[in-house]
Amino acid sequence: MPVLSCMDLPTEIWNECCALIPKKGLKNLALTCHFFHDVSLPFLFEKIACRFAIVSFEKFPSGEKIPEELLQILTKVLKHFAEAAASEKHVAHVQNCIFGFEAVEIHQGHNTFGLERCTAPWVTLAFEILAQGFIASLPQFTEVRQVVISGFNNMSLGEGLYTALAALPHLHATEFEDFIFSAHTNPPRLNLRNVQIDNANDNDILNEPWNIPDIFSCQELRNLTLYSIPYAANLFRALSLEGCPQLVNLSIMLHQNCGIPELYSFLESCPNLTTIRVESTELSDTVIILPLPASTIPCLSEFSGPAPFAAAFIPGRPVGCVKISVNLEKPPDAPDVRQNILDKSLDLEEAHLQSLFSSISQSTVSITDIFISYMACRPEFLALVAKYFPELKNFTLDSDACFGLLFPRKLCGCCGSFSSYLPIGDLIGQDPHSSVSDNYLELENDRLVPVLMHDKYMPILHWFAVNGVKFAENLETLNFRAHLPSKFCQKDEGKLIENCRLFGRPYTANLANSILNKLGDNHSVLRKIRVDDELCWTKMWRVRGGLLKGAQLRRGLRVGRVGLVLQILDIFL
Repeated sequence: MPVLSCMDLPTEIWNECCALIPKKGLKNLALTCHFFHDVSLPFLFEKIACRFAIVSFEKFPSGEKIPEELLQILTKVLKHFAEAAASEKHVAHVQNCIFGFEAVEIHQGHNTFGLERCTAPWVTLAFEILAQGFIASLPQFTEVRQVVISGFNNMSLGEGLYTALAALPHLHATEFEDFIFSAHTNPPRLNLRNVQIDNANDNDILNEPWNIPDIFSCQELRNLTLYSIPYAANLFRALSLEGCPQLVNLSIMLHQNCGIPELYSFLESCPNLTTIRVESTELSDTVIILPLPASTIPCLSEFSGPAPFAAAFIPGRPVGCVKISVNLEKPPDAPDVRQNILDKSLDLEEAHLQSLFSSISQSTVSITDIFISYMACRPEFLALVAKYFPELKNFTLDSDACFGLLFPRKLCGCCGSFSSYLPIGDLIGQDPHSSVSDNYLELENDRLVPVLMHDKYMPILHWFAVNGVKFAENLETLNFRAHLPSKFCQKDEGKLIENCRLFGRPYTANLANSILNKLGDNHSVLRKIRVDDELCWTKMWRVRGGLLKGAQLRRGLRVGRVGLVLQILDIFL
């Protein structure tokens, strides 16, 4: 029998293997032999960065001279970047090129800390040195497809960047983050398919629109992301002059008093636009925005954004997927955003939803996918959804908004439990007033874990089941946006279980099965209940399924009329 070596396997198999190996492992693999060196090289040099990032718990020096230690780091970064650019073997594999600069001081206080960008004079000099080295070497990466530029403290990389980008023959995507575009009288034009400009940190600086040079050619542009209110008006004006016949995806951030007229003119030049996402600040849901002309963006099929834009953009267009976001007075990454959404759901009035649904139901096709981020689970609201969208197949709810008006759940004193406000007698034949098990250990062995995860959505399903809530007749998938954490702390889980011994109990597989059976009886078409991208309950006409429990221990779960499969992705206990 012949002996096979690693070289006998097809290259495609090794490529699939290398794609799953962390970069540190790839470096070690490349050192083993010439064969694996050649196999891993494309993955090691697929992305290259010219990045200077320093974070200090002490205050940086304030002089004009770059500190010697930091100068050595800066020199080392530029040396490695220039060496890679000069190597034909390495250059051939580089697909993504990144520029980044960061100098941040961490200020610690009593139980608090803050981040502050350094403004010392030497920082400007260091930024300029890094930018010049990056621009000088960039044109040598002739196979680059994407370039990402992260600016710092409103400092520009200079006019030379445009020439360096234009020299890349295969470049089709650029991202500019916290970036200031330098003035240029006659800049070279970039023929790109994907452009992203994100100056969200500067959106509060709105004394007047910022100028942007005419560097983007529109003929091949397919995806445009513009989260920069200062640049919005002038960029829309420049792009509308040439038109964007290939643009299909548009994501934008707008201010109530800036950019909307220019946006409307720009949209007239985008006949093939299919998806639009709008984020807006300081825009009340009661504001009325003029509707788009009937001939504008006739191919629009998916909309995401605030209610006023939905009412202006959707009627008369074949929009089948709608996501209505809440207008937040604070930045999207503010720590109390979840509370803002909850407050919004508590103040929501039926008249607002009825007016909104009346407008967006004028889509020329049936809306089959809808998400109202701030809609509470009140029966009258869900009845409006069923009335205006009878062909709805996918319905998404925000779990935080749902809990706003469900029931006084917090009175039980325990997350992850159900109380007398959610009776269980009709579901599994127990005493309807029983909330604490006589034999807690049996329930503990069969509980749904992590408890914190299932606490995000199971009480809502429980409430739906016992109240006979009606959905659209054709609804197939019910989704919850629950903002599940990537990790669940075992200590928190233990404390939660201990509290449940006193105030209630976690949901068990038996009770979950009963709840979902009840929902299945009320809604025969319903097939899936998904929570973020982490788990999915699937209705199947078989009696055996699987449940992932504990430390990835899989066991069989026998159920009654409906088989339930719980799929958990990327959850680590």
